[in-house]
Amino acid sequence: MIILLSMAILFPLFYTPWFGDYYNYPKSLLLTALSLAALIHILLKFRSIELHRLKKLPGKFLLAGFILFIIISTLFSPYEDDVFFGTFTRHTGFYFYISTFILFLYSYLILTHNKIMILLKAFVFTSIPISIYGILLSYGVWPQFYENQVFFYGYRSSSTIGNPNFLGTYLYLMFVLGCYLYFKYRRWFYLFSIFIVYACILTSQTRSAWLSSLIIFICIIIVNWKNGGYWRSLSNWSLYMGLFTVSLIIFFTNPQFSERLYTSTIEALQEDQKDPGQFGSSRGIIWENSIKTFQNSSIKELLFGTGPDTFYKRVYFSPEEKETYFNTTEIEVDKAHNIFLETLLTLGIPAFLCLYLLYSRFISFNNNSISTYLSLLLIGYLIQGFFNIDVVSVYPIFIILLSILAYCKSYAIE
Repeated sequence: MIILLSMAILFPLFYTPWFGDYYNYPKSLLLTALSLAALIHILLKFRSIELHRLKKLPGKFLLAGFILFIIISTLFSPYEDDVFFGTFTRHTGFYFYISTFILFLYSYLILTHNKIMILLKAFVFTSIPISIYGILLSYGVWPQFYENQVFFYGYRSSSTIGNPNFLGTYLYLMFVLGCYLYFKYRRWFYLFSIFIVYACILTSQTRSAWLSSLIIFICIIIVNWKNGGYWRSLSNWSLYMGLFTVSLIIFFTNPQFSERLYTSTIEALQEDQKDPGQFGSSRGIIWENSIKTFQNSSIKELLFGTGPDTFYKRVYFSPEEKETYFNTTEIEVDKAHNIFLETLLTLGIPAFLCLYLLYSRFISFNNNSISTYLSLLLIGYLIQGFFNIDVVSVYPIFIILLSILAYCKSYAIE
């Protein structure tokens, strides 16, 4: 349990201002250390750990297939220098996937209902200081630990996660967990956590997190209304009115948020008048080139991709495209900014099918149970993933939450 609590508490908070890579590198080291500790624990406690649970694991053959195809993709990759550890800035190579799914299996094997609740509370508790730190940075109240920690993104704080987009993804996960705990216990602490996390989601200015949070929160309201009839209760209206109040406060006190909200709305209304390549902060050109590359793939590339974290070597961008869409020719476009395209191009079609069919096997809706909330969390992650990427600072947390969902589905945990 110490390993999983470290992932809930220490891992999101851990970053090192004295390294050149403040976030991804130290988190990748911690992820490796914790996954090795989990593997050693499994081997040392082989007889006492309930390995028979694996028989009930939903999609166990899909998981085995995904890991197998990652191994094949890595072995047959033409880019030996990057495929194992990943690029210097991302660290999402072969070892990243293996470490993450070791933690998935470890979590699935050792968790019980009581441990799950402790772990979820630890996740939400940790999100509060991360959110407060992010909010203070975005308002310029808290001093920066290094130059351009905030202003490089135009007043978009990255807190301890490493990038405002990744912070938004992390906070979305914590927002859903906070809603679950609040509706389960009806305690003001969880209501406070929701407000703080929501405020930081807004100040992060991450539109994919805004979208997924809005859609899934509407689903949560519907689930609670259909299964509990609590929509008239004081605790529910405290949540609704509190979120509305937080929105107003951020809107009128954070000009960067209101400006981004306005410009995003204008861009959406005028989308047909724009160059398609400029869609979504130039995601359009990245997706266009990614699709062209996929269409021109060899049989080997269709089956196995080019290896984990090799997107920047697979998809070509001309100097003219870089100058037009990114205002510099020095940039290295190293990710698809779409988890589906990223998986197809780097790992291949079989791995893609195994992974997303595996996700679908975990989904389970059962009234107001934890399975319902985690299923909604999974769906929302995929929604925001259409505009984002799997990263070392967030994806392992998401996978641990998936292991909880898999356990709850296996044993019908309410």
